[in-house]
Amino acid sequence: MVAILYFLLFVRFAFSPVDGKADSGPVHAIDFRQTPMVRIDAWKFRAGGESEWSRYEFDDSDWESLNTSEDRVVSKRLPRGTYWLRTKIDIGLIPENQDLMLSLRNVTCAAQIYWDGRFIGTNGRVGPTAEEEQSGRYLYEVRIPPELVRRGQHVIALCISSHCRPPKIDLVTLGLEEAIQKARLKYNNANVFITAFLITTALLNLILFFGFDRNVAYLFLFLYCVFHTVKILLLPSWLFSESDFVSVQFNERLLYLFVMLGVVSLIAFLLYEFPISRKKIYLLLATTVSLFCYFTILERIYFPASVAVAFGIAIFAAYKKWEGSWMILSGLVGLSVGSYLWYRGIFSFGYFAGIMFFIAAMTIALGRQIARQNRLRHEAVLRSSRLENELLKKNIQPHFVMNSLTSIQELIDTDSAKASELIDALAEEFRMFSKISGNKLVPLIDEIEICKTHLKIMEFRKNSHFTLVVDGLDGTERVPPGVFHTLIENGLTHGYSRKNQGCFRLSKERMPAGVRYQLWNDGEATTVALSDRKGTGMKYVEARLEESYPGRWKVETDSEENGWTVTIDIYDKPYRSHEVM
Repeated sequence: MVAILYFLLFVRFAFSPVDGKADSGPVHAIDFRQTPMVRIDAWKFRAGGESEWSRYEFDDSDWESLNTSEDRVVSKRLPRGTYWLRTKIDIGLIPENQDLMLSLRNVTCAAQIYWDGRFIGTNGRVGPTAEEEQSGRYLYEVRIPPELVRRGQHVIALCISSHCRPPKIDLVTLGLEEAIQKARLKYNNANVFITAFLITTALLNLILFFGFDRNVAYLFLFLYCVFHTVKILLLPSWLFSESDFVSVQFNERLLYLFVMLGVVSLIAFLLYEFPISRKKIYLLLATTVSLFCYFTILERIYFPASVAVAFGIAIFAAYKKWEGSWMILSGLVGLSVGSYLWYRGIFSFGYFAGIMFFIAAMTIALGRQIARQNRLRHEAVLRSSRLENELLKKNIQPHFVMNSLTSIQELIDTDSAKASELIDALAEEFRMFSKISGNKLVPLIDEIEICKTHLKIMEFRKNSHFTLVVDGLDGTERVPPGVFHTLIENGLTHGYSRKNQGCFRLSKERMPAGVRYQLWNDGEATTVALSDRKGTGMKYVEARLEESYPGRWKVETDSEENGWTVTIDIYDKPYRSHEVM
């Protein structure tokens, strides 16, 4: 809810009418009382340099056209060198006692600025060579002399040189001084807002990581927010707006690095959010390819390509109908739309708005997942309590006691020593059940002792011989009480009606994503045994597993030629395709 509220407030803030609308050419006379600031995108440009090209009456009709909102990186068509840019502005009305100001933001060239042929300012030093050129500031603002401002058409001319870096014309605005200052304040406030949003979301995911079974997906979403927070702090348009380009050049590579780290974290989040096999291999591949791209291709190519990879993972998850896939897919759509609006110059906060929309979508998906897990856990606890009582009653119900007493009576007449042993074993089983039944987890060695005691009792009752062999267990493992005892009891009931001896084998092995327990016996794998797996005993087993490992377990029963096997898998993270019955 916090992330969603942040996003809605940001959208309201970002679209607030502080700047008025933006124009890209002298279509009509600009009334600065209604439109206090305009963006200048339409230019004429030409290579070379002649001072007369700044004059108002100079004919530039044969010059090439350039729209900076569509072609920010001018170097796609221009080599490094010296150029002139010209544009016409038609001024209508200006409020009294208000000055016009021209603002250059992220214009990577050294620039001399002319108004109707008159020199009014310079950002850096224009030079014919790289040695004579001096980079200007990231943000440069110059006030138009009041005596040069009148109603009608004017010409803004820029003489630029870019020998040290590719020429780039990002944002040139003309407007009232107060409006430009408000725009700068709005931009800084937006960055503060976005930073607060990212930090809040990062802390939330860190809390979820430590509070909900250390799900690695939460950790990667935390890193995703952290890397974008660092990116905002390094943006030259915020903290380094007064610095020159020589001192902030390294920021572009550094910003690219954190974009890359954010993308890798995003892909890692998707890989670990869904039950995708070989996720470590895919993550290693994504990291390797990203590092290669960092040194070989531009960020504006790498970012959409990496988002396409994320889309592929989300579409695959939606095809598999994994939980939360459609919400994540919608978040990626919002991220892509916001990034596109930013790149096209339609919405200056589009990139971060897309990130916020994506994180808000992730928050909704994770919130629904947590709510579902809590609901299942609560239901499992209640079900486990009920079934625990049923199981205890089942073990002391009259016919069990009556059969045991009958066996004792028969042994008293034939073998008093065995009768005494049966009484001791029966009392020991009741004692151990009473000791552990209220615990959530018990040492596996205690569970094994109960199983052996129960097999000993059944030997006396059935005049049979049963053994329990353990493999790969150290006894310190902790398991829900009565789980393996119940499975052994089911095996005895359904598998040894016509056999007077049997063997049970309990084994454990590590899996890449968890641990596997297998209980095998050489009993008769009848249809009754397999169909009874949803009886009281198996319901108790599943309820205990869900209570102790919510969403992270799976039980399978398989018939074999020489017996049958129950397999219990316990995963390190939720096993999403499993539904508790």
